[in-house]
Amino acid sequence: MKLARKSTTMKRQNESKPLKTNRRNTLGLDQAVYRELLNKLEHQHHSGGSGLKAPNRTHTRLQYHEPYLDLEFQTIEGHNRSITVAARNISRGGLSVLHSSFTYTGTRIRTKLNRIDGKPHHATGTVVRCNHRGGVVHEIGIRFDTPIIVQEFIRPDIMQCVRTHERVRTRDLNGSALIIGNDPTIIPFLREYLLQTNVKYSFSEDATASQNQNPEGFDMILSCLDAGDTTGAELAQNLRKQGYKRPIVLIGPCNDDVTKNKIRLSTADAFIPTPIDENDLLCTLGEYMLTSWDEDILQAVRTQYVTQTGDALYTQLSKLAVMLDQHIRTADALQVFGTCNKILSLAPLVGLSSLEKNAKEVANAVAESGDINEHLQTLHEIKAMCVTRPKAA
Repeated sequence: MKLARKSTTMKRQNESKPLKTNRRNTLGLDQAVYRELLNKLEHQHHSGGSGLKAPNRTHTRLQYHEPYLDLEFQTIEGHNRSITVAARNISRGGLSVLHSSFTYTGTRIRTKLNRIDGKPHHATGTVVRCNHRGGVVHEIGIRFDTPIIVQEFIRPDIMQCVRTHERVRTRDLNGSALIIGNDPTIIPFLREYLLQTNVKYSFSEDATASQNQNPEGFDMILSCLDAGDTTGAELAQNLRKQGYKRPIVLIGPCNDDVTKNKIRLSTADAFIPTPIDENDLLCTLGEYMLTSWDEDILQAVRTQYVTQTGDALYTQLSKLAVMLDQHIRTADALQVFGTCNKILSLAPLVGLSSLEKNAKEVANAVAESGDINEHLQTLHEIKAMCVTRPKAA
């Protein structure tokens, strides 16, 4: 894995920032019309058959919602001109923007992209295409002089992890990987697909055995969700506690919300669902073996996964506390039992062992007796813990 420049901690996803309303782009689009136009272009893109991967495209185009992006047209004579355009998508290699008039290919461009941490990134590039999209709308394709790390600018849920390579050639993959687990629906495919690459890999049946292979000696770790003597999510968390800072990829079936949240909180870097698609695997490996990642950027990305998921889970717990209070007031033992079980499933995900213990005890007791009166004090403690977030969380 290549190392590059340092990066500061990321905070929020570009799309989640409030859109400015006191600015105008060359198309005169406000937020609502901008979104409508993007949806229309996306619909045309797929209905026209262009949703298929372009045979010569290297980098995946990802939606980049920024209606007020400043561009500077640069000339040899130095008579530069600045305009504000609406962005459409972004990739490692370039940017697509919407403008009100035609622009010649070969035009030099300078722009300022905002990272998720709010800090600017100045990029230069060249116009490589200009397509008329209808009316006065023109889509301008810009190729960057230097590729960017897209995750510094957009970051979705780990379950839809950004893969910025459209395709990866097997011969280009170099590095080392430790593969943990013995899932018969995963391991044979990994062995077959990796055999075609230049990746040096080693297998370990479970987490305990993997310690004998020195995980620090590998560029990345691929783990089955069933890692033998533990789960892949718990394995990832334990490796981070031991100081492993390189990429961890989890692989397996994921069909329920509890498993999804465990993956989100695992501090893993990527997730590959099963059945494994060869190109999906190669592109995920390429994301870390072909990209100049820095450990600080990796840490910032995975921290954001954990933070966003933790916030969502605490919000769910707060809502369950309100529901539990209502059920206590109406002395509805069946609803109390159901709500305690929901709390029980969320508590371990955010590390609230006391809440987990209390919810389990009450749920079991109410299931036996059908009476909540003997457990009112514990129920009120459960409510309080649901709405009180630990400072260390």
